[in-house]
Amino acid sequence: MESRRLPLRPPPHRRPRPAAPTRQGHLPNGDYYLHITEDLRLGTFGHPWEQTLTVWGPTLLAAVEADLAELLGTPIRHRE
Repeated sequence: MESRRLPLRPPPHRRPRPAAPTRQGHLPNGDYYLHITEDLRLGTFGHPWEQTLTVWGPTLLAAVEADLAELLGTPIRHRE
């Protein structure tokens, strides 16, 4: 009887390639989307039923407000 050693890992050309990272959008598509900084100062929240996008944080809002109004239309709610 001949014993054979099986490799623990397949050769490199037979290993599955890691999946490309998926990009998650910010606009709701049936799920809530929450993107925030660690200190909670800036962020976005997508609400699936309302089909709304909430943006908070003065620096983030200043950076995207004009583009969002152009892309999404007039804001539904706006607080100073």
